Amino acid sequence: MMLRALALMLLFVGCQGCPPAPGPVVNPTGPDAAAPTLPVPQACVDFCQHGTDLGCPWAQPTPMGATCGQVCANNQEAAIAPWDLACRTKASDCNPAGCR
Repeated sequence: MMLRALALMLLFVGCQGCPPAPGPVVNPTGPDAAAPTLPVPQACVDFCQHGTDLGCPWAQPTPMGATCGQVCANNQEAAIAPWDLACRTKASDCNPAGCR
């Protein structure tokens, strides 16, 4: 019994310095606001135009309305697996095997 009382006292005293729980995340611009967009580099403009000329489905806006240029700019900016835009822009089909 004494151990239980000591444990409860330590728990109570230990939590006095705990930071408060974070509040809910609120989107200050509203739920329908568009995400900020990056400037679209010329290489992405050329890549997307080439895709449009070939009739590639990836050159169309996403279901959420992001343009090919925005998707390309975001992908290149993230630099996780950037596309080889020079190779892709010269390709004769929508999904060239030899290009990243």
